[in-house]
Amino acid sequence: MPPEQLNLATLRQITLFAGLTDQALFNLAARVRIRTYRRGEVLFHKDDPGTSLFLVKAGRVKISVFSSEGKEAVFTVHGPGDVFGELALLDGAPRSATATALEPSRLLTLDRSAFVAFLREQPDASLILLGDLTARVRRLSSQVEDLMFLDIPGRLARTLLRLGEQYGRPTSRGVEIDLQITQTELGGMVGATRVSVNRLLHWFAERGLIAIDERRIVLIRPEALQARIVG
Repeated sequence: MPPEQLNLATLRQITLFAGLTDQALFNLAARVRIRTYRRGEVLFHKDDPGTSLFLVKAGRVKISVFSSEGKEAVFTVHGPGDVFGELALLDGAPRSATATALEPSRLLTLDRSAFVAFLREQPDASLILLGDLTARVRRLSSQVEDLMFLDIPGRLARTLLRLGEQYGRPTSRGVEIDLQITQTELGGMVGATRVSVNRLLHWFAERGLIAIDERRIVLIRPEALQARIVG
């Protein structure tokens, strides 16, 4: 199958491109390129020039920033069907964060000129993009609120529930978070050290709230995690 048709199948699954005619979608697919990344490979660093948009075909990519001391804060994780990297394309500013593959990943890339032309030709897509960006702002606002008002156990419980909603896979024991993530990366999501996260995960596991299978976490009693957030 020609690369354009492979790209076309992926683009059809992305909400941002849902309103395109077949011909417009085919023209866009012809300008998309496929790139593969190893686990831990950086797609771009904070302050790099923003030259392309990324669309996740397979795998997971985390978006994060690092302090001057090397501490990492993880904003979000993108999975199949997600689009990211558009902010730098829209305002011409450098990248606002670093993107790193959490697992072996395949992504489609679209350069700035093609993306801007697409938005000019498809005004409805701009509204969809605005809605997506608004949702991200709301998520970040919620994360800031958690950091201000919840203790570390509450923040970890909230994060596990969110990951369960995004990447949960039902199993006989509960909802398995289908995402390979280290305790350091999890700490970056909740604003805590790896040691604190490790201790709390085992505390949750000892009380039957979760189970830990190698690098996977199973949510056994989500209602008890929810209660830990408010209690």
